[in-house]
Parts: sequence; structure tokens; C-alpha cells
Amino acid sequence: WIDGVELKGIHVGDNAEWLSANLLALQELIHVAGREGPDTRVLVIDADKRLLFRGPVIDRGLVADFRLEGEQVAYRIWFNGGPRIEDNHRVLQLPPQAEWLPLE
Repeated sequence: WIDGVELKGIHVGDNAEWLSANLLALQELIHVAGREGPDTRVLVIDADKRLLFRGPVIDRGLVADFRLEGEQVAYRIWFNGGPRIEDNHRVLQLPPQAEWLPLE
């Protein structure tokens, strides 16, 4: 549960950030790869409509520092041992909500 939103079967990090009154961005933990670092991705939840959208998987990296920029979520990637500057900033385009998945 995060702020009253149940996330069955979804494992998230502790760096959730509200992007707006209803949009919550989180780090979804997909696979823990030992000392090489976990595989993660950005997870965006519309708490009012109980919908979710997942970004692409980041191999052996952490995602954080989420912010909403129009219809996009900007974020940073941190790899084991610190940021790789050339790969540090990413942007996730939010699709129309008809393409989002329901929270189960």
C-alpha cells in the first residue's frame, strides 16, 4: 500500500514522489541482480482512476528524482557505483490513459 493505493504483486522502492494531485511516480523493483544491481523501471500510478503505466526496464540501475514535465515524466538513472553521466537523465512519455493498465 502506498498512500491508500494497493499494489498487489508490485515491489517498489522507497522513493515515491507525487507528480500532481493524482499522479504518483515510483521505482518498481523487477529483479535483484546481486552485486551488479537491481533491474528497475519507472511506475506511474493515477491514484484517482486506479490505473498504472510502466516505463522500460533499466538493467542494473535505479530510477529516482521524478518530475512531471507536461505529458512526460523526467527521471534520473543511477547505476551501481554512482551515476553514468551520459545515461543519467531520461524522459518517459505518458500515453493516453486508454493505454494504461488497471490496478488489480
